[in-house]
Amino acid sequence: MQDKIRRDSNPETTKASRRTPKYKAAARASANKRRAAKLKQSPAWAKEDAIKSFYANCPEGYEVDHIIPLMHSDVAGLHVLTNLQYLPEGINKRKSNKILECYSEHISCSLEIERYL
Repeated sequence: MQDKIRRDSNPETTKASRRTPKYKAAARASANKRRAAKLKQSPAWAKEDAIKSFYANCPEGYEVDHIIPLMHSDVAGLHVLTNLQYLPEGINKRKSNKILECYSEHISCSLEIERYL
């Protein structure tokens, strides 16, 4: 929380620090690690067209979330349609890589997934 307050109160400093080679390298490494995990967790039987359609139809203000995270210390979820749900951006950021059930007060993941099967 303290970091967010600092970033919000110093937007120019934050922008400048994100332009440094060290920051860019760390961001690239993080993105590459996530992309590799996603590929590793994508089984051959996964319906790629249905997954792409699920991402493309994400409502505004929502993000696609893996119910069981791809990268977690205890378990690794699969990048398959039945492991995806829509969550509001703020909730998805707070959830991070925690394992939680579908949020019933939001778009029901199971009902949405059935549309793409």
